[in-house]
Amino acid sequence: MDQYPLGLRVWLAQILGSMLLCAGVMFGPADNLARALAVGACASSLASALAGFRYPGWPWLSAGLACSLAGLLRQHYQLDDWPWQLSLAVASLVAYVVFWPVAQGTLIHVFNVETQDYEMPPGSSQSSFLGGLNVALYSAIATPVALLLLGASIQWFAGLAWFFLAIWLAHAYPGTRPEWHLLGNLCGLALLSNLVGTPLLPLAQPCLLTVDSFWLVGQSAAWTSIGVWCAQWHHGYLTRPRGVV
Repeated sequence: MDQYPLGLRVWLAQILGSMLLCAGVMFGPADNLARALAVGACASSLASALAGFRYPGWPWLSAGLACSLAGLLRQHYQLDDWPWQLSLAVASLVAYVVFWPVAQGTLIHVFNVETQDYEMPPGSSQSSFLGGLNVALYSAIATPVALLLLGASIQWFAGLAWFFLAIWLAHAYPGTRPEWHLLGNLCGLALLSNLVGTPLLPLAQPCLLTVDSFWLVGQSAAWTSIGVWCAQWHHGYLTRPRGVV
């Protein structure tokens, strides 16, 4: 695949990876954690092998787009099913991201296939562990608050909320990786899903009944990645091609 243009490979990888994940979610079905992990791993392996390049945060964007499409095709689940469906969506997302480098490592070391490598410049490594924890904490607090305020309009504005939240936090803590932002967002979604048995149920119900969990998790991953990249671009931290490894 390395003889084809990078742009073509990326588009093809995203389309086929998303189709495979959607097929697994819709017809697999991804109805338990093991199957959800398997669906995400298989889709990621296909997409990663076809794309053949590494870019910080790209697996999160790729997984987010795939999960968003799966959620749109699968809507809707009832409120009492939502926490369990959220765990399945997160499992598929995490498996997608974890197996992305595994698939490329297999291609490199077993089949001797070259991949385009990107690396964060030295200036972007100033992120500390404490800074990452702060980003995750603020994201975990802001996510349920923002989604509760959005209510039934969550399907239109949730992605934009995460986009601006990621830009703000990435400016406040420059150099933090997208994983910290996503960790906080997913913890916030978990908090939101646990409001079922609390007095805040009337506020949470419009959010949880409006959208599918796969769609919401996918939107979080995709828009947060874009927001972090925008902040990196503003700070001059955008990655540059290092060459072919």
